[in-house]
Amino acid sequence: MAEKLKGNLLVGQSGGPTAVINSSLAGVIEEAMQHAEIGDIYGAVHGIEGVLKEELADLRAESKDSIAALKRSPSAALGSCRHKLKDADYEKILKILEAHNIRYFCYIGGNDSADTTHKIWQLAESSGYELRAMGIPKTVDNDLGFTDHCPGYGSVARFNAISTMEAGRDTEAIGLVDNVKIIETMGRNAGWITASCALARREECEAPHLIYLPERVFDMGRFLQDVKQVFGKWGYCLVAVYRGQ
Repeated sequence: MAEKLKGNLLVGQSGGPTAVINSSLAGVIEEAMQHAEIGDIYGAVHGIEGVLKEELADLRAESKDSIAALKRSPSAALGSCRHKLKDADYEKILKILEAHNIRYFCYIGGNDSADTTHKIWQLAESSGYELRAMGIPKTVDNDLGFTDHCPGYGSVARFNAISTMEAGRDTEAIGLVDNVKIIETMGRNAGWITASCALARREECEAPHLIYLPERVFDMGRFLQDVKQVFGKWGYCLVAVYRGQ
């Protein structure tokens, strides 16, 4: 059996903080603590920006209770970022990883974070530096490729359903003003989040009356006709659309 790779672990958080991004962090830390080949466990403050600045937190110094509490804590405990790396940044990152004997790099995020992780691994591989680089999902978009599931989706689907239901009741009750509303949801090329608004609807008259997904070409003329038809039938209309429409 090959000898296990010995060294330290670095974990960071990136992108929009979801309801489960800290739970993903807790999972990484708790699993790392069970492996004797992993020495120090560092957290990058504000993601990859923290790596570039060598702002690393000692996560082994945290109590078990503090780590467990992450599973029920909102926001991003280490601090997140949306930093776009330049080509020269990757060389600097690899040197920093080598200086701290980081042999395990875990980056919690979505598509861009997974791409960053992959590029760091590619550079390490071509440089002859043995590194285990792992992308950890937290995304709400449910469109992250090659993963079993995206753990943040359930929470955003629940939020959207409740928000749509409340907005629909408000619009129905007002009656004479503000009787057409549009809810814009997150999402890139996949309409999972927008479609989750449908969970609010139990009767034909209830919101959402119209849902527009990025998988279908949006036609402004057809959209106006749809709204007019729904409004004529029910006296109000609530629309769910994806971000960027």
